[in-house]
Amino acid sequence: MINIEEAEKLYKKSIEVLKKSQLRNGGCLATPRGERYPYIYPRDHAFCVLGFISAGMFKEAKKGLNFVLNEQLKSGAFPQRYDTKGRDASYKPIQIDGTGLIIYSFCEYIKASNDLEFARKNWKVIEKAVRYIKKNTVHGRNLIFTPNSIHEFPPSEQGMEIWANCVCCRALKELNEVANLLNIENNYGKIAKRIKKSILKYMWNSRIESFVKNIRIMESSSVKVEVDASQSAVGYFDLLPESDLRVRKTVKRIEKDLWNKELGGICRYPKNEGRNNGGWGPWPHFTLMSATSLTKECMKK
Repeated sequence: MINIEEAEKLYKKSIEVLKKSQLRNGGCLATPRGERYPYIYPRDHAFCVLGFISAGMFKEAKKGLNFVLNEQLKSGAFPQRYDTKGRDASYKPIQIDGTGLIIYSFCEYIKASNDLEFARKNWKVIEKAVRYIKKNTVHGRNLIFTPNSIHEFPPSEQGMEIWANCVCCRALKELNEVANLLNIENNYGKIAKRIKKSILKYMWNSRIESFVKNIRIMESSSVKVEVDASQSAVGYFDLLPESDLRVRKTVKRIEKDLWNKELGGICRYPKNEGRNNGGWGPWPHFTLMSATSLTKECMKK
């Protein structure tokens, strides 16, 4: 059983950590000030914004969104990372899931706060970001190509990667709802449905009874079937209900193969010597993602 009182304390402490990570200009550092990563990464930043939204801290969420929306690249994407002044400090290729997560967090803010004025003010920026995503959709597959994604490791992620596709699919679905609030005609919902259909068609593997990590088109469409924590994105971003057997089998596989027996928690992927990975230990992010399916089901009952 979950200790609700302790969980509430942890939640409040987590919000305090997020508040301390946010700079005056709205950017949220990837690590506390003075530590390893004094940069703002769109992926991490977007999750901080989502945390602010969940806590009803709309002022902080809006500041965070302004930080990134005011510093968009000409391509429509957002940089791989920013420095503390909001300047492009990228040293790796663009990560399209970061752009998708900015769109998603924007939509969640608008829906939660009903700040339609902010939505109208930034609509052209969001449309430009969507054009970037559409430009990187693989013809004939309706799946999105990414050079690298959540683990920032091209050998396992360059291609049609599941996390990036799930993020962008959910972002476009949410954007359709925001566009409707603004009475703006759009086809974002249709695009999201096509991506979802392709994810379910091409990325579910009945042999291993799990969604696959990636379809690597640079290698004649070889499929990476090794277990990876990000495969749970199909359920996490609600492409399928958490109760769907495909989601539950995927999460079960992740828990079985990636649970850290010494410390507890979910690791990102199996240990592979020689991989530039930033550590082998369990990650709270993926542990919580995997726990989401069980939590939602318990709440329904």
